[in-house]
Amino acid sequence: MGWIQNLCSVYDQNLDAIEAEAKSLLPVGFIEQVAHIEVRIEHSRFISARVLSKTESLTRIPCTIESSSRSGKSPAPHPLFDKLKYIAKDLDQVSDENSSYTNYRKFLEAWCSSDFAYSLVQELFTYLEEGTLAHDLIKEGLLITDDQGKLMKKWNLKENKPLIFQMVTGTQEDAFVRFVVNGVALWKDPELVESFTGFYQKQLQEEGRLDLDLITGEQMPVTMRIPSKVRNSADMSKLISSNDSQGFTYRGRFSNPEESMSMGYESSQKAINALKWLISKQGRIFGEAVFVSWGSKTISLLNYNESADLFDLGGELPDARFDTYEDFSRALNKAMAGYLSKPMVADEEVMTLGLEAATPGRLSIIYYQQTSSSQLFANVLRWHETISWYKTAFKTQGETGKKIPYQTMGSPSINKIVSTLYGEPVNPKLLASSAKRLIKCIQEGQPLPRDFMLKAVTKATNPYGKNTDEYNRVLEVCCAVIRKFYIDEARIKGREENLPVRIDKECQDISYLCGRALAVMHYIEERTKPDGNGKYETNAMRYMGQFVRYPQSTLMNLQAKLQPYLLRLSTNYYENQLTDILSQINPEKFEDAPLTGKFVLGYHAQLHDLKFGYQGKDKRED
Repeated sequence: MGWIQNLCSVYDQNLDAIEAEAKSLLPVGFIEQVAHIEVRIEHSRFISARVLSKTESLTRIPCTIESSSRSGKSPAPHPLFDKLKYIAKDLDQVSDENSSYTNYRKFLEAWCSSDFAYSLVQELFTYLEEGTLAHDLIKEGLLITDDQGKLMKKWNLKENKPLIFQMVTGTQEDAFVRFVVNGVALWKDPELVESFTGFYQKQLQEEGRLDLDLITGEQMPVTMRIPSKVRNSADMSKLISSNDSQGFTYRGRFSNPEESMSMGYESSQKAINALKWLISKQGRIFGEAVFVSWGSKTISLLNYNESADLFDLGGELPDARFDTYEDFSRALNKAMAGYLSKPMVADEEVMTLGLEAATPGRLSIIYYQQTSSSQLFANVLRWHETISWYKTAFKTQGETGKKIPYQTMGSPSINKIVSTLYGEPVNPKLLASSAKRLIKCIQEGQPLPRDFMLKAVTKATNPYGKNTDEYNRVLEVCCAVIRKFYIDEARIKGREENLPVRIDKECQDISYLCGRALAVMHYIEERTKPDGNGKYETNAMRYMGQFVRYPQSTLMNLQAKLQPYLLRLSTNYYENQLTDILSQINPEKFEDAPLTGKFVLGYHAQLHDLKFGYQGKDKRED
């Protein structure tokens, strides 16, 4: 089953979610639009009007095939609610812009005279035919005119800016209007939905648009236009379109676009409306891309969440303290087991769709994956297990509201990984492409690409210009990425590599040992520094980049510079620890060759143990 069929199935399974509230599942033939003005009509007479605030402006409106994706020089009007330049018959009297009321009137008149006519729409049509809407809004003080009685194009003063100019992007003629008739908010009225749907479906049949719908295999009205506003109410990109008759979209293979794709109007509406609903409900934006996942039986099975990154793993994970990796692993397994129990079936199918606008008018599918819930959760569990590392979290102090940092374990989010490796602000296209690659690692269990690891090593070994806290947060993310890469690399080669989060005193890897040694040297110098403001740059930090490239010669230089600081210590604990680490380095294999990413793991694991470890704390006190 393809993505369109899956979305149609989601729509049919969730008809009870069709509501008049914003971001709910929309009926067939309806879209959401930001309205600026609300007009109240009683028995075909104007009563009042008001400018809407942003929080209440999102409005469900009926649309036609042409108006749902309108663009170009002569855009089609919507059937009922629309911009002032479409619905105000008297606009020509107060504006230099030509009114499009004649085109708007054709559909509304046909609707009101059909077997599906709705009394409230008929009353509204009677009012609009009187041609007083623009003048009524001017009298109400909502529309602003100049000395010649024409609508002002813009407000030139900085003070006392009218609400209409604050809300509308463009001119006053672009103000979008919705109506309340006889106390009924038409955009929320279920009877209006039934009336419009019945009339428009019959009209499409009478126009001879019946053909084979390749989505369902049934005969029904077809269309080559798919609604826009997929990602949000301002999104004009479309997933499928065929207006490029002069290019090479279908020329050379088909004589007309209908030969390449015959798509039912109702099916396409269901698919796009379901996709909009899922994105608003549980989608996640990464730069210019949006990703959304849903289950075939339980659509709310998956939710994007910043703390757990791809999936919400339960309330206890984000704020919990994990003193050991084992604690974190147990909590993670518990959270994943809870998800597996929700659908109650092992073969629950999970779909993930990624969208990105290739151009302002074209929306492309950059990722689509179908997998079983059991396999998906196994991949997600492995991701979090292999990319977890030390993590600085914050809790809010009840009395003062101050955020208090504490150390735990966890996995960094996609946004955190990309912003740490590439710096902020992140280019939206870079974030979108990086998210696509990382989601493949998370959902499909693919190994982490090498370039992420190399970037993490470069970032971690260049501490210049960062204070202690900033650099520590960079190290946390970089270590998580590096650890993930080496575990994946070992798995590809058919072996298991544990790479524990806590310091591995049994590891004889030269890069890891050099990282541990540099961490001890940094800690000794930092502990004996003259000032305590955290801004002192130690020799270990200053020479880190050089040490990674030329470890043998740089180590000798660092040891010489460390002597004055060793004399200030009142204990031999740290010196003995440094000696113990250096004694494990095989001199026959130690040379001026660049160290691997395991250097960063050893450095941060050792430094974390020195700062937050408790074993033997009484022995190391000065």
